[in-house]
Amino acid sequence: MTEISVLCYHGIEAVSAKKDLYTLAPKVFEKHLRFLKENGFKSIPLKHFKKPGRKPIIISFDDGYENAYSKAAPLLEKHDFRGVFFVNPANIKSKPGKFMSWTQLKDIEERGHEVQSHSLNHVHLTKCKKSELIFELKGSKEILERKLGKKIKYLAYPFGSYNKTVEKCALSLGYKGLFTVDPGLNDSRDRLNNIRRFILTRQDSYDRFSDIANLIRILEEN
Repeated sequence: MTEISVLCYHGIEAVSAKKDLYTLAPKVFEKHLRFLKENGFKSIPLKHFKKPGRKPIIISFDDGYENAYSKAAPLLEKHDFRGVFFVNPANIKSKPGKFMSWTQLKDIEERGHEVQSHSLNHVHLTKCKKSELIFELKGSKEILERKLGKKIKYLAYPFGSYNKTVEKCALSLGYKGLFTVDPGLNDSRDRLNNIRRFILTRQDSYDRFSDIANLIRILEEN
């Protein structure tokens, strides 16, 4: 048995009092990466979830913010890590500049990172009617596959919102791995239906990470 830790980040940029809870300063993010590297963690591609090797880590980013491209990706590469970026295709067109462009998404793929689905419009999937649910999950998958020229097999639930209906629909549409924000470690023998992740917030950065060694406690709790 191998336990796999999956971290969940959102924005990476200079933090001010007005920034939301899910935005971390680059220097804080780099402390996390430095700690992981010094303690022997290695990022793995999603296809290796079942055979992850020793001390595996998956470093994920939700929403596809532009700063994940301009700030997070270079820091990941500096410390020999690669990330998984869950994006909402609708935001790419409607909010240019705030979110990664198709050119940027293709670029990070070429640099060894992965782009996967976060639904089409970042809605609460449990509040969707069946037709809306299919529209969100199928639409995102098809657009990403067409634009990036690859199969999209993984979904991160927006807001961590899911139930059996959402899970069943996602699997029926061809998703193979489903990521939650339920905290905890993952057993490499587990099914990929509901993969647990640790969300890292600005509050964590200043409290739980005041001593960077606390990161290992987050990885091991539950």
